[in-house]
Amino acid sequence: MTLPYNDVINMSKWMTKKYQLIKKVPSASKRRVLRGQVYWCEFGENVGSEQCLRRPALILSNNPSNKTSPNVIVAPITNTASNNGSVFPLNRGQGSPLTGNVLLANIKTISKARLGDHIDDLDDKTEMPGVEDALFNSLGIAGRFNKLEKQLQSANNHLKNVKNARNTAQDGIKEIAKALKLKEDASIEEILKKIQSASK
Repeated sequence: MTLPYNDVINMSKWMTKKYQLIKKVPSASKRRVLRGQVYWCEFGENVGSEQCLRRPALILSNNPSNKTSPNVIVAPITNTASNNGSVFPLNRGQGSPLTGNVLLANIKTISKARLGDHIDDLDDKTEMPGVEDALFNSLGIAGRFNKLEKQLQSANNHLKNVKNARNTAQDGIKEIAKALKLKEDASIEEILKKIQSASK
């Protein structure tokens, strides 16, 4: 089997780079990174349509894990446009150091040694929620979350109806107490006692 010359050269270069990254593991494992930050990342040479080479990567793993683990979960960022629900577009102005699309279908666990310079942070309120939605779509759990959200909304509506019914009942009790010439905050026992005495 004869391997393509360019593939051999690229793999040879990557093996050299990979060895250099391995040497960085002990110090890199202590590096402090945060969820929502974007770093240059050495993805290396991979298989098929897997993300390769050096490109920006978004930190997805939670901060307690990021603090103690030598590895992080990342999503690559590319300039390839897509309408796929697992892709989050970074619609930023021309002055931003970060552009492209976050590919949540290509998440990967990597060593912190693969991370290079910090590029930018995604906004917790305007960008990360969209990233999370795309991640749920990628993992096929968006439907489950939507179902739970509907159940929660239904429970909230039921609770609201119960509260309204309670308030209506309390208003009715006050009117009865007033009609019986009792204080508005009269107890049910006092009202029943008044009614019983009036019926004798």
